[in-house]
Amino acid sequence: MSDSTLRVRLRAIKGGLARILSRLNPWRPARLGPRYTGTVNSLIAVYQADPDSRFHQCRHSTRGNYRSLMRRIAADCGEMKIRKLHARDMLRLHEQWTAGGHVPMGHALVGMFRTLVSFGAGMLEDKACTELSAVLHRMRFKVGRPRTEHLTADHAEALRARARKAGMRSIALAQALQFDLMLRQKDVIGEWTPVGEPIASDVVEAGRKWIRSMRWEEVDSAFILRHITSKKLKPVDVPLLLAPMVVDELCRIARVTNVKKLKRSRFPTKGPIVVCESTGRPWRPSEFRRNWRELARACDIPDYVKSMDSRAGGISEATDAGADLELVRHAATHSDISMTQRYSRNAVEKTAEVMRKRAQHRAKRKPKGKIDRLLSAKIVALKPTRRKRKKQAVDKLMSAKIVAMKPAKGRQRRASRPKARREKAHAA
Repeated sequence: MSDSTLRVRLRAIKGGLARILSRLNPWRPARLGPRYTGTVNSLIAVYQADPDSRFHQCRHSTRGNYRSLMRRIAADCGEMKIRKLHARDMLRLHEQWTAGGHVPMGHALVGMFRTLVSFGAGMLEDKACTELSAVLHRMRFKVGRPRTEHLTADHAEALRARARKAGMRSIALAQALQFDLMLRQKDVIGEWTPVGEPIASDVVEAGRKWIRSMRWEEVDSAFILRHITSKKLKPVDVPLLLAPMVVDELCRIARVTNVKKLKRSRFPTKGPIVVCESTGRPWRPSEFRRNWRELARACDIPDYVKSMDSRAGGISEATDAGADLELVRHAATHSDISMTQRYSRNAVEKTAEVMRKRAQHRAKRKPKGKIDRLLSAKIVALKPTRRKRKKQAVDKLMSAKIVAMKPAKGRQRRASRPKARREKAHAA
């Protein structure tokens, strides 16, 4: 019997067993994959194989990140029993994971561990996972510091010029879109995922497809971009003609010198907006970042400033210009205004400006010396209050009206004579 025939028969036997188990308990689908034995390794295996696991609902890139974290957890404590893990054990693991200053990695691994035991408590109904999940819920772990770097407008201008000079107009356009529109890199260049992902796409190559990016179909005749963001699937409507860098790149693509001559008919009707010049396809994220870094180094942009910092640079420029923080939050599609505050850099300059304004305000109110204080006190005492001035004005106005309405004495006597004559005639 050949190996292929054996594999076919084994699949048939496995399918038959699954149907039998499903008939025995129709509410719980049969699982013939790995079994949970109480160890961390078995929990990881079941979490990835269970059809009801939320792992299968995550995006392709998220699943790849989860697999990397689970491999690290399996290597460090995979053989340990869940029921033997307590709060102190989790603290020791966190110390091991954060050694050398890797605080963000330690926090990510703890978060992955929480996800695993939460799955075990809910889907597997395991008592040990339920107890450990409650323990982790009450524990607090150190969080890494948020990024403070941001790309400035001067950086963006220099990089765009360098990209055009190098024949990479697509990177210049992508940089303009990221900075002016405050969008994530994935919204501008998209991502490549396996063909099996549930999102449809008309750009397919070598078993992978391109999704979640801006397309020319989303730009109307008035150059208003209507896009659904990649992270939270939020709609965003942006007038591109109000973005100076984007307008400059579009004019260069259309070969016009005036924005008034910019017509929608000069651009494609459909397809990706940002396309790699060498392949004619959307950029691979790794290739885009590699070329972006080479251009950035040629512009003397520090290595700690990344392409992802373009979004923070646009938000910081908006807050520095005095834009209302709530409006900036809406433009950046943030759910919480605290996230917008995190993205807004230049904290030192903003704090210094507040302190300068407070000092100026205090200097205006504070008298310079003893004589000034006495004079200001006398002026305040002599100066009538606002309420008193208002009352005086009302009294003056009312008295003027009374005088105007009151008739003269002679006019009163003349007005009363006809009345007296009428009364006398009536009596007669």
